[in-house]
Amino acid sequence: MRRRNTQVLLAIFILAALGGWFLVVPRTDLPWPGGRFVREGMRLGLDLRGGTHLVMQADLSQIGEDEDADDAMQGAEDIIRNRVDAFGVT
Repeated sequence: MRRRNTQVLLAIFILAALGGWFLVVPRTDLPWPGGRFVREGMRLGLDLRGGTHLVMQADLSQIGEDEDADDAMQGAEDIIRNRVDAFGVT
């Protein structure tokens, strides 16, 4: 019984090591983005090309005392959202 437990643990360790190696070592012959089997001219979205991160910061120094900063931020968000959605999300 002890020998069987040792064999099972060894098999689990080997599978884990191979899985880790597969995840860490970059491969170029894979049939997904980054591999050579990707069709020419295929447009990859940001999620497949590595993504992007954008941080925008509003300058509220020009807001008058009679205006609400929350309303100004909501208006800016609506304008940006409308401009982005007009072109689609690709």
